[in-house]
Amino acid sequence: MQNPRLATEAGLNSYEIPRDFLIASEPFTQESGLLSGMRKPLRPALTKRYGEHLEVLYTELTDREADELRALRRLGPDQPVPETVLRAAQALLGQQNGDLEPGAPAHASSTSVVTA
Repeated sequence: MQNPRLATEAGLNSYEIPRDFLIASEPFTQESGLLSGMRKPLRPALTKRYGEHLEVLYTELTDREADELRALRRLGPDQPVPETVLRAAQALLGQQNGDLEPGAPAHASSTSVVTA
């Protein structure tokens, strides 16, 4: 879902990199009530429209992380320490297997809504 090297090259902070996202088929407009007269996002309207979906994504992310950490606890004594530490870091940072390498910067962030 994310590319730490690309994010670092772009100068992004960890909280600026989405871990997951929703694609809205309806553009954010004043008419839809999602933008103000100054064309700024109206957070209460966005929360009302997308909050439940975002909470589901957060729950799924948290569950996947917890499942991976439980698996590591079960298998940990039989696995090489560097591999176990790397997998734990990937789980906690929301990285996919292979996205995080030793020495590479790690980035994680909350879920974001994007329009299509």
